[in-house]
Amino acid sequence: MLLILAKNYVAVVVYVIPFGFADGMMITSLIIESIESVEESQRASAFGFIMLVGGIVGITSPPLAGSLGLINICCVLMISLSHPIKPSE
Repeated sequence: MLLILAKNYVAVVVYVIPFGFADGMMITSLIIESIESVEESQRASAFGFIMLVGGIVGITSPPLAGSLGLINICCVLMISLSHPIKPSE
């Protein structure tokens, strides 16, 4: 959302570098969390489900945010849907 404030190339680079690092840290943490939160036999399924939900949210978020102006709701949905549910013990 701050990218619209960039008026030249240097400002875009200053914005994009921390954004890229933060995005990489978030994705890495999400993968580690999805692998560590389930049993070893279910790790592949959990990782696949995380990628499926992330892909669906990633594809549907821009059109929804553009047409409905709901970018914050899409981000909350992406975060809440991307965590695997632990099986009951």
